[in-house]
Amino acid sequence: MSGNDGVFFQTRRINLWKARALPAFVLVLGGLIAAWSFYLFATGMTDLIGLLALLVSSVGMIGIGYFGTFGRNPLAIAIAYVSPPGKPLFHVGMRDLAIRWRDVKAVEETQGLIAGPQEVSYAFALRTKNGRRYPLYAT
Repeated sequence: MSGNDGVFFQTRRINLWKARALPAFVLVLGGLIAAWSFYLFATGMTDLIGLLALLVSSVGMIGIGYFGTFGRNPLAIAIAYVSPPGKPLFHVGMRDLAIRWRDVKAVEETQGLIAGPQEVSYAFALRTKNGRRYPLYAT
């Protein structure tokens, strides 16, 4: 995405980094717990069962932290594309996910997630030609 794409709306990058702060902390904490568990095992302070228990919890934290940190996208609406705020697992490695409007088959109203005027809730999802759904919500 570049600045000359006719962007009508895009969430501020600072809001994106604020949303990524907690998952990034969980990611780092999971890595520290994994390193600490190897230290405890190497020094004989824990047995193999304790090591495995700590490793399972740290791997879970690392997975949650990674997806939470890198699975977020700046919401953007432009002339050529729309950028949903959440990335599916197969797009987590991409820097910014942008879906071309020509690939969008439908915009669907989904269960209410966003409170609008007069306490009415709205939420929308994009359905692409390949059958994937991308929920749209504010970040």
